[in-house]
Amino acid sequence: MSSVFFEREDDAKKMQQALAAGKDFLELGRQLAAEKTAKALEESKDLKAKDVEPAIASVVEKMAVGSVSPIVPFKSGFAILRLEDTRYPEDPEALAQAKREAFKKKTLQILTAKRDELVKKYAKVHADVLSQIDYESKDPGFDALLKDKRVVAEIKGEDAITVGEMTVTLKQQFYHGVQQAIESKRLNAKKASTLDDLVYKRVFRKEALRLGLDKTDAYRSKVKNYAQSVVFGTFVEKAVSPDVKVKDEEARTYYQQHLKEFELPEVVKMNGLVFGDRSNAEKAIEELRKGTEFQWLSAHAEGQVDQGAEGVLTFDGKPLTTRDLPAGLQKAISGARAGDLRLYASPDGLFYALAVQDVVSSKPQPYEDVQDIVSRRLYNDKVRQAIEDYAQKVRAVSDVKIYLNS
Repeated sequence: MSSVFFEREDDAKKMQQALAAGKDFLELGRQLAAEKTAKALEESKDLKAKDVEPAIASVVEKMAVGSVSPIVPFKSGFAILRLEDTRYPEDPEALAQAKREAFKKKTLQILTAKRDELVKKYAKVHADVLSQIDYESKDPGFDALLKDKRVVAEIKGEDAITVGEMTVTLKQQFYHGVQQAIESKRLNAKKASTLDDLVYKRVFRKEALRLGLDKTDAYRSKVKNYAQSVVFGTFVEKAVSPDVKVKDEEARTYYQQHLKEFELPEVVKMNGLVFGDRSNAEKAIEELRKGTEFQWLSAHAEGQVDQGAEGVLTFDGKPLTTRDLPAGLQKAISGARAGDLRLYASPDGLFYALAVQDVVSSKPQPYEDVQDIVSRRLYNDKVRQAIEDYAQKVRAVSDVKIYLNS
């Protein structure tokens, strides 16, 4: 960052006028410093945000690279700034996290594309049958659907997926049974995802067999491990699980102690216009404050950047989760309420005039909506503890010799 400092605001205004007339920032700064009109000139100095006076830092964080600030008053006088560049320090932990996230995103993209390819190749979903299923209706009732033989998806060369199979799979997702889910109208919403899971598993398995993956050592090793896990799972189910119970008061206490984990994120709806320079964005916000219609301004405001351009963020009134927005944008709209107008200066030199339509604050999900999740967590914790306790008892009566300690 390059900066010119003044003791008197009038001298700073003269520099501002000269810059507006086309004078070069550094040449003018050197001249004014030599004439003692300016108190000091700093050229291309690297500064950390924490080391800059708050009054200056608040201005700099909104500047685009290459832009010049308005006159900035601070405790020692006045300053005019030019942001030469923005760099971020090396953070190995952040870099590793970014790599993990990028890998995860890329893997998901590849899997999704492969999944769609295999579904098209092997499966045929009967959407009409799926739409007819009503898990929340008394007619024919959930128990009748468990035996329903209608085909909801066909898999080439294999048995079809029936409504009954899909219903059994859906039932397994509800630890406390389906009655509460039926009463709270939560079952029909899971129809499509339940069928998708069944179809995806079948088509991936079919493709794996076609490629001969079941003949590989890696596959056989996994099958062996799986067989052992099934034996262990059966043991847990017969010898441990029957004694494990989760009381409702325990689940409610856990829920109260972990409210943050069940919190719905803050959601914001806003419209936005994007500009290539700050002044046009500020003018747009001023027009909106005067009552100008957003749609009219969208069609007539000067200096707008094409919202379809690469890297441009789109704000069109659709709900957005605040925590998923860029950090700078989160800060720009922090504390906003419906009807507020905010300016966001992005790191890539774009300026957004934002009109907030609605903000839904974060809040914990009702206990009834997460009861199954809470109970399952507690149940799993109790099972793990019960297994450890059982292992200790077996170990105490067994002849165990240890030849190696870590």
